[in-house]
Amino acid sequence: MLQVNLLPDVKKEFIKAKRQRNLVMTVCIMASLGAGAVVVVLCVIMGGQQIHKNILMGNVDRDKQTIQNAQENKQLNEYLTVQNQLSQIDSLKESQPILSRLFDYIQELNPADPNGVELSSVRMTAGGNTAAADTTTGAAAESGGTIELNGLTANFASLNVYKTTLQRTEITYSDGEDGDSVTELLFTSVTVNEAGLSQAGGGGDQVSFRITVSYNAAAFNQNSMDVTLKIPQETTSDAVVNAPRNVFNNNGPTVESGTAGGGNGGTD
Repeated sequence: MLQVNLLPDVKKEFIKAKRQRNLVMTVCIMASLGAGAVVVVLCVIMGGQQIHKNILMGNVDRDKQTIQNAQENKQLNEYLTVQNQLSQIDSLKESQPILSRLFDYIQELNPADPNGVELSSVRMTAGGNTAAADTTTGAAAESGGTIELNGLTANFASLNVYKTTLQRTEITYSDGEDGDSVTELLFTSVTVNEAGLSQAGGGGDQVSFRITVSYNAAAFNQNSMDVTLKIPQETTSDAVVNAPRNVFNNNGPTVESGTAGGGNGGTD
């Protein structure tokens, strides 16, 4: 059987090219439809997320406003964010007392033998910086808090020497703001809460005591520079001050005491 192809070669190439064009167009259309579908899905997802975010932010703002308006939380807005909390660090650091000075003060204030004391515990409590009158100069000093001293000493005379030393010790410092030198009492008040005989030391009867003092806030203030203690060179007890001069022919009873902190002598 004889077959004769009457289509010219040009016509065959045209048909082949047309098929390829249709295939490419179909593929492009399908790709475009797929890309459009992906874009639509992404838009739906992003739109849903934004709507959900707006709902959550609205709930947060509503709850925040409710908390701020609550009568018992008037100052809570200052602590709602981390930034507000971090902003408080510098002010807290500036107001932090230098507690390491306490060890130097205790060592310097301890009278030398035979009037020395052995402290078993020292407890410091910060206060509200209330003003207290200086009983020596009449000036006003800021009471920063209290210190509780517990310990032992040889006898009641030694305890009286220690108490009077605490009462009369002055602190000299320069204010970091203006640089002026200031002298005030180290302790605005000294109170012997407990005192009694004790054998805890193992060396015979000793006197155990608990003393509470209110300290000058400047003693531990970071702005206080060049801090030094002025310990009285002569410690006169209340018994000597209040002794009736007529009975003792104007000569009060005196007892020689050792130096406090290695530098001050005294009478008791």
